[in-house]
Amino acid sequence: MTSPAVYWEERARRFSGRGAGLQAVCSYGMPAFYNRAIDVAQRLALGRWLRVPPGTEVLDVGCGIGRWSRMLARRGAHVTGIDLSRTMVEEARRRASLAGIASKCAFLEGDLVTMDLGRTFPLVFGVTVLQHIVDAGPFEEAVARLARHVAPGGRLVLLEAAPTHSWNERDSEIFRARTVEEYAGLRPGRPSLRGAHRRRSAAPQDPVPALSRPPASADRRCRPRGPDVPVPSRGGPGRPGLDPELLAQGVRPGARAMILSRPHPIYPGAALAFALVAFLERPIAAVRPAPPENKTAVQILVTNEKDTGPGSLRWAIFAADRAQGRVGIEIRSRRIVLETPLPPVLNAAGVVLAAPGEGVEIDGRSVPAGALLDIDSPGSVVSGLKLKGAVRQGILVRSSGVALRGLTFTECEEGVHVLAGAQAVTIEGSTFDQNRTGVGVDPGASRIAIHDNSFRKHDRAAVWAVSSSPSPGSVSILRNRFEEDRMSLVLINVPARVEDNRFLRPVEAAAYLTGAPVLLGNRVDAGASVGIYIAAADGARIEENEVSNCLAVGILLRQSRNTEVRRNRLFGNGYGIAVVLDGKGAPNVIADNLVLSQRVDGLFMLGASPFVHDNRILGNRQAGLRILDYIPLREPRVAALPVVRDTNVLKDNHWNELRGEYREPAEAEPRP
Repeated sequence: MTSPAVYWEERARRFSGRGAGLQAVCSYGMPAFYNRAIDVAQRLALGRWLRVPPGTEVLDVGCGIGRWSRMLARRGAHVTGIDLSRTMVEEARRRASLAGIASKCAFLEGDLVTMDLGRTFPLVFGVTVLQHIVDAGPFEEAVARLARHVAPGGRLVLLEAAPTHSWNERDSEIFRARTVEEYAGLRPGRPSLRGAHRRRSAAPQDPVPALSRPPASADRRCRPRGPDVPVPSRGGPGRPGLDPELLAQGVRPGARAMILSRPHPIYPGAALAFALVAFLERPIAAVRPAPPENKTAVQILVTNEKDTGPGSLRWAIFAADRAQGRVGIEIRSRRIVLETPLPPVLNAAGVVLAAPGEGVEIDGRSVPAGALLDIDSPGSVVSGLKLKGAVRQGILVRSSGVALRGLTFTECEEGVHVLAGAQAVTIEGSTFDQNRTGVGVDPGASRIAIHDNSFRKHDRAAVWAVSSSPSPGSVSILRNRFEEDRMSLVLINVPARVEDNRFLRPVEAAAYLTGAPVLLGNRVDAGASVGIYIAAADGARIEENEVSNCLAVGILLRQSRNTEVRRNRLFGNGYGIAVVLDGKGAPNVIADNLVLSQRVDGLFMLGASPFVHDNRILGNRQAGLRILDYIPLREPRVAALPVVRDTNVLKDNHWNELRGEYREPAEAEPRP
């Protein structure tokens, strides 16, 4: 039996100096694009949790080549990294020195099971560490050691594989995928873990997190305001996330801990309450009959550009909340600079808030916390607002039937956030530009329509709709334009119809999807990595899309089942369609696609066995159809046995069809 120390040292010597070093710490036997996808997903999962103030002391457990330590050091943190492998530690030091941040990083060789640094840290974190401690005794000791290094009021963040049922056939000498119940079984004296269940487990060397956000409980009292607010020490129902969120309690007095299983998407909400006096003017007579939703019993004018006082928007909202019947608020001011969040809109009959003409800019850069506009008024309509610089949400939607039209959101942490329980919310004809997230949708929100909007340069995602388990809610995303977003769509376990959208130059992926979404008639062009990324899907339909000029893969289907990829047009990508490792159950179908002029392969199948028929695969630079068994070093062969019918047309490829195997390299290669 190979000891963990020997295994990781051998792996570090073989892979740590290659390129970005991902083979040393992610999935060592897979193609490069696969590891890049893992890295992207992990960064999205952990990104917000690792946003720390400059000067924060951080402990990076199982630091490997120091990729997370370097990220934190660039943000001003002082990082101590510890790893079992001496070569990993040396490589981490080398890379930190090359990056010019060696003074902010200290890397130590050591074992988590015996770790005693004689100090505590405000943030302790590790990525896929506990799953490599296979024996129960050392595992529990490692958890206890982690707990003892968390400072009072600090945070423990771990990302691990945690299936909902036993997955012993995937265990090995250096990996164990403990179930949620096993984590929950830890007893007093060590962290007690709670968590929701996930649907599918990870491969042993490939615990790929999906995309995460800080927790947003359905209980508004527990909803954190942002990354600087500690995670509540008690768990809560309905927390969103693709896979289990495990909240560790009792780590230290006043300390919080979170264990993120793979994947883990979670995100914030907010609650507001304010009180002032209102100003009321006579209503303006309508020139022509208003649509029924815009008809109001009372009309209020906003003429004061100040944050408060007679004629201000703040006083108008209070007047609307006190009025009987539906209220209209017309904003004639051209710019309002807020000093605190506006009072919540609470009128039970609905409010029509409009800024006609060129609209009104609402500058929220001076507001320290909370949503700029909080709508808890069913059937309200908001139009003509230009919200800028919200440190949390531009608009927080709590009620059903709300319509947001013709709005602009710029440089906000999140443009619009729709809370659980809201139904039939419409967001249309609006512009989202250079926010961190454009639209966020909680699990349990249903019939959310995102139509005819423009999204550009979002740091995290343009649209984020994520649930820990199949959600009863639904999202419709039609006729939008997405440009240069890091991830345009992140849709996890949420029924979604994505149709007739245009995606230009996505940085990581135009869409990252799980569950059973429908993608129909979309266009993706010039992606810097993957066009459409489907992971752990069951019953998805990817049809009639056009994907071109994506550097890595046009359509990547990973560990999915019962998914149909039909009548798509792909050209000029790295790989056209890549199917990597099937999920258990009904096979996937790849049919009636036009795949031409890819820079590498047309169809690439690694350890996958879909039905493949009636495709036209033409003029690809390498293989038209490449079928590879996957052979890891220490695990059984994963055979690729696709059913390839003779109705496929393969022509003018360098090789029309290649079959073979992808074998984990057995010999170390010289380090550069």
